Amino acid sequence: MNQQTSSATVGDTVESTTQKAKEAATEAQQKIGDQLRSSVDTGKVRAADTLDRFANALTQSGQQLRNDNLGGPSQYIDRTGEQLRKASEYLRNTNVDDMVRNAEDFARRQPAVFIGGAFALGLLAARFIKASQMPRYGDVPRDKALVPQPSAWAGDRERGVSGYREPGIDSSARELDTDPSYTRAFRREPL
Repeated sequence: MNQQTSSATVGDTVESTTQKAKEAATEAQQKIGDQLRSSVDTGKVRAADTLDRFANALTQSGQQLRNDNLGGPSQYIDRTGEQLRKASEYLRNTNVDDMVRNAEDFARRQPAVFIGGAFALGLLAARFIKASQMPRYGDVPRDKALVPQPSAWAGDRERGVSGYREPGIDSSARELDTDPSYTRAFRREPL
């Protein structure tokens, strides 16, 4: 009887601990989701503000073109500015869940366009990340280096690939021809 009571107590303890762990995991998941939504909302507001500023700049450019009697290009610029304003309003007035749902619906209706757009956004993001990286220590542009670095394609192409060079092709070859180990290996007289 004592064993049955002890196994029931252990079973209750395990079940209680499991329930507490599930509750803690659910709570942590909700907290992370809330933090993620908050950061996405902040990014949404910043993106909308940037789009608004860009739309205003385009509108001013269009107005300037109209003042300069260039009505054709100003129409395209005005349309672009209006589309940016619409995108800005969409970002401001649509919550994240609706945006995800809309993107999923669009991907189902137009998969090729969606994949092409995702590819283009990926390329833009990669260029942005590459451009925003800080130069690493030791990275010096070739034209700013104190010691000139020869290009991989300059000079004797055969030497870098095969290790063999035709003796006496250029001035540096004459210097190498006087190396005793070279002349012994090929049984030649120095030049």
